[in-house]
Amino acid sequence: DEQLRRRVTPSGMSLLGLLKHLTSVEDGRCCGTFSRPVLAAPFDPADPDADWRPEPHESTAALLDAYARTRV
Repeated sequence: DEQLRRRVTPSGMSLLGLLKHLTSVEDGRCCGTFSRPVLAAPFDPADPDADWRPEPHESTAALLDAYARTRV
């Protein structure tokens, strides 16, 4: 989990952050397009890049599970 949270680019992106962002995008596009339930988007108007950063309480397992639900 620690390695997945490590920021590896000057922008501060991490692999777990990329997974969180992909989940948000695919959830909106795939689930919304095919009339499936959409997960709660992590979008915050005050912080539009919030979906790129995993919060301390968001585990790798929880983010992987959310991503898997967008792909069913």
